[in-house]
Amino acid sequence: FWIVGFMQTGNPDRAFRLLTAKDLGQIKRGCLASLVLLTIWTLVGFFLGWSLAVVVPGVAKTDLAFGEAINKFAPYMMPLLMVVVWAGGMSTLDSGMIAISAMLTKDVYRRNINRQATDEQVYRVGRMISIALGVFAFILALLNLKTLWFFVGAGAAVAMQWTPAIIAALYWKRATTAGAWAGILCGVGITALFYYVIQCPIPGPGGAAILGMVVNVLALIFVSLATQPLDEKHVRKYQGLFR
Repeated sequence: FWIVGFMQTGNPDRAFRLLTAKDLGQIKRGCLASLVLLTIWTLVGFFLGWSLAVVVPGVAKTDLAFGEAINKFAPYMMPLLMVVVWAGGMSTLDSGMIAISAMLTKDVYRRNINRQATDEQVYRVGRMISIALGVFAFILALLNLKTLWFFVGAGAAVAMQWTPAIIAALYWKRATTAGAWAGILCGVGITALFYYVIQCPIPGPGGAAILGMVVNVLALIFVSLATQPLDEKHVRKYQGLFR
């Protein structure tokens, strides 16, 4: 619950939609809305799975309870359920693919590999990257790896470490670049340490992510306060991008 909830602001398919914001106010409201509302919806999803697992006994996994309940009590709703699930999956997948493609083409290809690349060249490279990502995701789905969900959860726990930096950049003028990087690196490091190396002292799948988030926030605050504040002109320059 904590992993899925707090990762929403830093989730690529959520952050990508912020590029369409009209102004900085929309970005601020959008970040908080995605954090609060999607966390509430995540809680609803968890309780729904648990309650339906009681209604439909014998279900081996709680993530199958919703489908089993529909199949038992309202089988005529099954086509609608499948359409909704597919639509939600496609929406998330294509946003993630576009976000990754944009980062690789603009931040890696155009900035470091071919600085003279035209928009047409960047577009062609981005299209090839999107196709490769789609094929890779399709192969992973066909393999049905038993450890896949572990890596999905670990990836989400790492993604949520971007949330403090994003919130601080939007709401705390004293935040600095060094503080943001210190928080992200410490948060990701602690999360990865307790996921892959040693056992986390907090039980449950969210324990490592919670510890990482706490260390992240503390590092961001202390390093930001210990380093020189960002120039006011620099802050105003980027805050005015969406005006």
